[in-house]
Amino acid sequence: MELNWKSQIEEMRASKGLSIADCSKKTKIPESFIESLEVGNFNLLPSEVYSKFHIKTYFNFLEIDPVDCLGSYNEYLKCLKEKQIDERINVSEVNIIYKIFNFVSSKKLYVKIIAVVIFILVLSFILFGRGNSDAKKLIKENASFDKELEVDLAVIDENMEENKIYINEKKEEEIIESISVKLNPIKESTIKIEVRGESWIVVKDKKDKNLLYELMQTGDYEIKAFDPLIFQIGNSSAVNLFVNDKKVNFSRAIKGKSNYAHFKFVEGKKIESIRD
Repeated sequence: MELNWKSQIEEMRASKGLSIADCSKKTKIPESFIESLEVGNFNLLPSEVYSKFHIKTYFNFLEIDPVDCLGSYNEYLKCLKEKQIDERINVSEVNIIYKIFNFVSSKKLYVKIIAVVIFILVLSFILFGRGNSDAKKLIKENASFDKELEVDLAVIDENMEENKIYINEKKEEEIIESISVKLNPIKESTIKIEVRGESWIVVKDKKDKNLLYELMQTGDYEIKAFDPLIFQIGNSSAVNLFVNDKKVNFSRAIKGKSNYAHFKFVEGKKIESIRD
């Protein structure tokens, strides 16, 4: 499939006597995008909504059906998202071990012995209890694991009470809550952008990577990303923004008469205006 659509691009462009620079000028697609696309190097392409839009534009310009190319691109995105999930799970596992270690080190010998047993069982589960194919299953089992850990801590608490050992209950609750938070991965947000007119829109992630950087025409667009997110919106009155189907009111971030908005978004929190 991949070789087929790549060879189609080259043959059709050659038959029309067009260079990459010619195609870029006629379609308003950057030359770097066309170069990466023609060799199938998806990892150099920008965000999903931007890339799919230009793939369709380029293929339509060359009078080629884009379905095969979009299929290859969707497979690339699927593998990329699975890799991101695996990385987040690995971070969660390290934090679980770190929190349990801190808990153990703060207690007396009797509690340490019991907690070390729990630690070994958890470590064994992480290292030997599942293969790579079970990575996604860990996310679904978070709630069950939290309950088991809570029960184990309750047993420790009972033994400590019998031996007149006192612990700060508030600190235990903070430990459980912290482990629970680490176990629950950050959910990907769906961002919908409605443009009624023309607007230059930039969306960046917390690493300052461009997820969207485009002069957008009238239409509805959608991207998926993890917050916090930075938005820069020109002609903001022509744009409606929705995150997980909830409309985002960014009117307070608009810079006076310029009709330009620059702000930071975190779901569940107020919009944070950014000065330029």
